[in-house]
Amino acid sequence: VDLLSPDCKIRYIITINALKEGWDCPFAYILASLANKTSKVDVEQILGRILRQPYAEKNEQNLLNLAYVLTSSRDFHYTLESVVRGLNEAGFTRKDYRVGSAAPISDISMPGYEEMSLDLESESVETVSSDDGSEITEADNFSDIDSRQVQVGLQSSVNDSSEDSPTLQDMTSQASEQAEQYESELKASEESSLEGGELGNMLHQYSIQTNWQDEIKLLTLPQFCVETAPDLFGGAYALLNPVHLLEGFSLRQQDATINFAMAEGDMYKVDISDYGEAVPKYQRTRQMESDYLREYMSRVPEAKKVSECTKLLCGQLNKFDNSCSAGDIAAYVGRVIAQMDADEVANMETALPVYANKIQTKIKQLQAVYQEKTFYEWLDSNKIICQSSYQMPKVITPSDATDSIPKSLYEAERNDMNIFENKVIDAVVGLDNIKWWHRIIDRKDFCINGFINHYPDFLLCTMKGNIILLESKGDYLDGDDSKTKLKLGRRWQSVAGTKYRYFMVFDKRALQQEGAYTLDDMLGVLQSL
Repeated sequence: VDLLSPDCKIRYIITINALKEGWDCPFAYILASLANKTSKVDVEQILGRILRQPYAEKNEQNLLNLAYVLTSSRDFHYTLESVVRGLNEAGFTRKDYRVGSAAPISDISMPGYEEMSLDLESESVETVSSDDGSEITEADNFSDIDSRQVQVGLQSSVNDSSEDSPTLQDMTSQASEQAEQYESELKASEESSLEGGELGNMLHQYSIQTNWQDEIKLLTLPQFCVETAPDLFGGAYALLNPVHLLEGFSLRQQDATINFAMAEGDMYKVDISDYGEAVPKYQRTRQMESDYLREYMSRVPEAKKVSECTKLLCGQLNKFDNSCSAGDIAAYVGRVIAQMDADEVANMETALPVYANKIQTKIKQLQAVYQEKTFYEWLDSNKIICQSSYQMPKVITPSDATDSIPKSLYEAERNDMNIFENKVIDAVVGLDNIKWWHRIIDRKDFCINGFINHYPDFLLCTMKGNIILLESKGDYLDGDDSKTKLKLGRRWQSVAGTKYRYFMVFDKRALQQEGAYTLDDMLGVLQSL
């Protein structure tokens, strides 16, 4: 029977183990369980049938927006508590469910048939005596129960299930109150952007200061956007991702010279982090792994060793997210190995993961150079534009925060500043023309999205409405990384608009590059803005 068919007339299903065994009824909204469910797995299966609701749409009647589980189990509530903890771990919060009160079993009776009480806890057995005096326990055959009277009682119960029934009225009233409470909490959470429930209790949440909230609603920060394929409505733009800038990149024309001088000795295992981080993780391999690889290579014929090493290196490199095709990598590895001398080839056979890591590092360097070159070319040709895009979040959730520094945009700001960063922000907030400041949170906040995603340290706003991105660098951090970020930041300033600025501040010795200042000189510039 196709239960999903609109023509299917089945409205009630009575089962013994179908639900427990995972039978799927995708439109179950009311479930009554008569079994004494004490197993956590059983309760999870039962609740899973009700929580699914794939085609549910909000109904005008609150009672139809809820799912119900009715049970007579003595231990169900206890077992439910352990399931609730599992639901919390899976992302549900206490806003997503309500546990009703349990009615005492002694209060349950057959409506319209008061003489027969239903003692659900008693065993259906009776004890009789045998001829020798011993007791014999026999199963109750219920011969003393008049089935017609039970039928009349059940029918009376059905007829009494109206809005005037106290039991039904209590249940529906409680359900309606809980639904209204849920909707009220949800609406309040959406308006404030504060996370509720268990997750909210675990987070440190800080809202925008009340006096800046209206102003921040109108602020959208410029970011780089790239032209996408035209559609019926003309050209379109999407936020630039560094991956966009690898368009047309190929290893076939790239330099394949790599210095493997330090690729000897201990073997290391290189792999992508389980947590999705961009930087590969590597660790020293166990002796067993090293011995296995060396033994494997010793059994490979000399004529095939290079080709086998090539295959193993390619397999390792293909695990990385390097945006290169398998064929491109295979051709590049072949060129790399072709330039090795005999000693390097011999060393490679016993240190393949180390060699793979060096090749991968080289590929990333080549890609970074290509992305930077492509970025500035696309910017000059208007394939990349800068337009208002990023809106400040209403709430931030830093793991560690401080509210001791005045003029902060949020009730508290991320508190992970080093000595020089603290020195910079203390001096900046001391200026009369600074309205508010914000400590940018890496990977969660605004960034200059060029060929790299650059997260400056501070976002400032002056009384005249100028918006300033400020990157602080100690005097020892004046290398290529600082020069690259400064060039990108100044290019962002040139296309973002007249009220936007980007500066890099040093303590005593600044880079000899436009936009770089010592702290004293920087304060003078900020005062004029």
